[in-house]
Amino acid sequence: MPNNFEVIKVKELFPVVPVFNYTNKPVVPWKKDVNRLSRDYELKGVNEYIDYVNNKNEVKKSKVTGYALITGKDSGIMVLDLDRNHGDGSKDGIKAYKELIESLKLTQEEQKQAFDTFTVKTPNGGLHLYFKYKEGLKNDSNKDLSIDIRTDGGLIIAPGSLRKIGEDIREYTVYKDNPIYDIPIKLFDKLTEYFGVNKVKGNKPKETNKKPGRHPKNKEYYTVTNEGGRDNALIKYLGRLITQPMFRDIHELLPMAMMYNQCYINPPLDAQEVENKVNSILSYAKPVYCKDNGKIINGSLVKYVLDKSPSYIKGNMLYIYNEELGIYEYKDTRDQLKLYYDHVIIDEDIDPGKADKFAKTIHSIADNHKELFIYENRYINCLNGVIDTETDELLEFTPQIKLDTKFNGNYYDIDKYKEDYNKSKFKSFLENILDDGTILTLQEAWGVMLCPNATKVQQCFIYKGEGSNGKSSLFDIQTALLYDKDKSVCGIGLGKFGDEFIMAMAEGRRVNIVRDDTVEGKINGVFKSAVCGEEITVNKKNKDHVQMKFNMAWFYGLNRMPVTNDKSYGFFRRPIFIPFNVRFGTMEQVQRGEADKIGVPGIVEDIISNELDIVFMWAYEGLKRLKANNWKVTQSEASIQEMEEYKEEADSAYAFYKRELIRVPGYNLHAKTLYEEYENWCLMEKINSPMNVTQFGRQMASYGHKKGTGMAHDIDKPGNSVFFGVNYKKNVYIQVENTEKVFEENKQSTFMDASFKPSDIGNSPF
Repeated sequence: MPNNFEVIKVKELFPVVPVFNYTNKPVVPWKKDVNRLSRDYELKGVNEYIDYVNNKNEVKKSKVTGYALITGKDSGIMVLDLDRNHGDGSKDGIKAYKELIESLKLTQEEQKQAFDTFTVKTPNGGLHLYFKYKEGLKNDSNKDLSIDIRTDGGLIIAPGSLRKIGEDIREYTVYKDNPIYDIPIKLFDKLTEYFGVNKVKGNKPKETNKKPGRHPKNKEYYTVTNEGGRDNALIKYLGRLITQPMFRDIHELLPMAMMYNQCYINPPLDAQEVENKVNSILSYAKPVYCKDNGKIINGSLVKYVLDKSPSYIKGNMLYIYNEELGIYEYKDTRDQLKLYYDHVIIDEDIDPGKADKFAKTIHSIADNHKELFIYENRYINCLNGVIDTETDELLEFTPQIKLDTKFNGNYYDIDKYKEDYNKSKFKSFLENILDDGTILTLQEAWGVMLCPNATKVQQCFIYKGEGSNGKSSLFDIQTALLYDKDKSVCGIGLGKFGDEFIMAMAEGRRVNIVRDDTVEGKINGVFKSAVCGEEITVNKKNKDHVQMKFNMAWFYGLNRMPVTNDKSYGFFRRPIFIPFNVRFGTMEQVQRGEADKIGVPGIVEDIISNELDIVFMWAYEGLKRLKANNWKVTQSEASIQEMEEYKEEADSAYAFYKRELIRVPGYNLHAKTLYEEYENWCLMEKINSPMNVTQFGRQMASYGHKKGTGMAHDIDKPGNSVFFGVNYKKNVYIQVENTEKVFEENKQSTFMDASFKPSDIGNSPF
């Protein structure tokens, strides 16, 4: 029978938001009202599709595996989350909770409330204790107790939800099917010591006569105030608190105000009234980074910004952790100046010099990471968490894993993905534009985009083919896979690597995509270093030069091959071609022979709207195969043939060698005569600029034929300058089925008969 989440309906655990892919954290923006479900009929069963709106206000669809209750005032519920088997397993939240209750000396009725309220057992063996909502506690965690509180601003996974633990799918089950009780007052007050302002380390609160938090010492604030003086007493208390910088923040001041209201105001003021007074008092308070006159203290502002969120510096960029997205977002020079201006209180501080000083100070004291390959090469940030590619485990978002790129796909069961892929429009689209072998090459190329490993892969990918062949459509799907393509993609053309400031474009980017590269100019040597993840000097206008490595995936769309001065093996092993040989058009164009197939309107839009999870998992499958193959990309026959044609087009010596020469150990050719043969061949092939003799010699050496002094067998003279181990194909006999030797044009020397083996015919240095 399908799970229809009856417990949520019976207990009226609303509002909830959907959870996908057997995780314990919703990826839907739960603060958007449109994503909140508040009625029985809105709930979908397990593996039923449900619509939601993402952060870009796009309507998406995914399969439900659970729901998360929005705790606090909205639902009227707060939950104590007692963790077990969390982290290293040394902390037991259930045991700590029992010890805490015992220390409070509760009445029998209060113990019943504390232990017998409605309780849910988690897949990890922990417990969720549901209580009626009471204002004043902060939504927070205490790792020493292994207890979390979920109240205003929090979420808790609802009963009936499913979670994947290792290979098992486990359910959040009802442990105690009792009413949801009020939280005992003594327990609530004690929890403020852990979660209100101060988090007390250890399993017990500190022994102290003071109230939690840093109260002013004046005892006049700690006498009960009755009606007639309540407003004044609370304002006076708050005014005293905000003289301390730590309380100039609503998240710190509001819990203190709520606690004071409960303890010293009789009867307590309405919670909304207390919150209004907190907002009012904060509107007059100067931030912690300002002097009393409102002027910014540069060092204090820098410390405030760095303490507010995890951050680091890489190159010229400041990266600050976005908790909602679970990634680090980069701040370029302009963003850093804006960061300063966003904190200005008085007009006197609107000063470019001060803003620049702020940016320079951040760069001087923030954590500096020249490279973060250890994270980028192992972890992938996707919509529902962080994938550890070593274990295939889905982790929760954490600032400890420093990633700055997020992908528009959910990670889910590999068997389910394969079933979905085989029925997908994406599979049909690929098979319509590429051959089977090239699809495998492309799949691994997209895997490199997920997890670059540039120093191991050391290759770029070139989509080659004339127009109307699917290249642009494929690029559309590829860029849609990036959560924020504007911050993840740069476009450095193959002919632009020699430009002075060009590499600054690549800072903070995961992938370089040039859809239709015209390749103006020749390819610079920086290209090889960039593709291989080697250190490069990055020059940015009005900035100091920095040495950086780029861990990126490189993609180009070409109609024709680029020109290069570099004829080395190292250069030619960098590009991998993905040939697009199918032309799409209308029915009439196909009938006239101007196109091979009829295009399918709207298929790309359908894939982007409905199948990005499948596309993401397809790319991840390619990454896993590439990794298993020791980072050697699978190349199709079509891809290899494109490279051979490119090498012959770009390197006339290689074309001459491949067509006219053959490797023959022990046989040498007269160097001068061979070069003249090469020049004559270029003339016949109408190659206008043959290599000079030095370049030709260098290329022959790269093919395994060094130049030196020896016997020139082709002119039968010793002591000449020769190329070793090579002969003209026209001089070499071919062994046929009747094993007779067939000679072409020139008679073979005795040496050839003695030392040349037919198995050497056709061998290539590549």
